[in-house]
Amino acid sequence: MSDESVGDKKEITPAKQNSAKDEQAGQPPATPLPLIETEHRPENAEHPKNNEKSNFVWRKRFELVFKFIEFCALIAAIITAWVIFRQLKEMQKDRNLDERAWIDPYRIELSSDNNTNSFYYILHFKNIGRTPTKDTFAFIDVTTNFASAYVTGLVMTNFSSQPQFPSDDAQVHSDVKPISLYRDCWNNKIPLYIFGIVEYHDIFGKHHWVRFCWVNDVRSKNAYPAQTGNDCDTEN
Repeated sequence: MSDESVGDKKEITPAKQNSAKDEQAGQPPATPLPLIETEHRPENAEHPKNNEKSNFVWRKRFELVFKFIEFCALIAAIITAWVIFRQLKEMQKDRNLDERAWIDPYRIELSSDNNTNSFYYILHFKNIGRTPTKDTFAFIDVTTNFASAYVTGLVMTNFSSQPQFPSDDAQVHSDVKPISLYRDCWNNKIPLYIFGIVEYHDIFGKHHWVRFCWVNDVRSKNAYPAQTGNDCDTEN
């Protein structure tokens, strides 16, 4: 075998082999058909644009749902904060009410001066609370007219400053009255009304007051609280 024959040897493909076989069999060579690619789509498949539109609608719906949930969560947080705030305020109010000062005018004492032929009353009061008072003022007066005692009990005149600490006892006396007033009450069986008010501030800066009205039976020398005219504030 020569080199030329080796160099001229050509590669024979299966298609050419088939063509040669067909020629030998007396049939025309087969022509290969071009490959046509087709896309298989299910019968119920939607158009891509329709899918995009449907996805957009659902996405908007989810966004609205999430925004509504966020809004509800915000409202719930506001309500919770308001409830907690109210509870803290009530706790603070209860604490102040429990810790604040309370003035109690607990006793009236009669005193006289033979040298001046006069008499006066002494009011004893004390702080029964847990904290001290600030700017404590007490006023006391005497009258034979109960209506006058009740109406003028809040008139802030002739006050005496009395600092008050818990369990401390303090006192303030009325103006001096002539002994003749006491004798007239004795002879006519007229009671004397000792009335007044104590005002003060607690350590929280709140203003408080207590009003009192006592009756003195001159003949028995007993003094006791009147049915009306004794009250106080109840603020924290």
